[in-house]
Amino acid sequence: MKTNIRESGRLRPDRFKRDTGYAEFERDMAERPDDDVWMDPLECGRRVLDGVRRDDLYILTHREFREGAQERCDAIVASFPDEEIDSERAERIGFLTSNPMYRDLLGRTR
Repeated sequence: MKTNIRESGRLRPDRFKRDTGYAEFERDMAERPDDDVWMDPLECGRRVLDGVRRDDLYILTHREFREGAQERCDAIVASFPDEEIDSERAERIGFLTSNPMYRDLLGRTR
């Protein structure tokens, strides 16, 4: 996006600076020049506002990230043990294993 967000590492107050493992990445980002393909902040704002008006559960502004997000989600699901479900445990922790808001969202988008 055409903002100064790439300078967040440089702009962070000293009291919050510590070795996060991202120092080199933040330095590289801060030195990148603006690019014409970056999303305009007004376009991003319109997309966020549209998402709020639709009552979207998640508001993701850049379609370009969809495949990468899908890969990440698929990798998470693939990491679960391939074994039978402990039915007793599943019944007792059902409140942790599912949430109706996700089913509602998927029902609206299909």
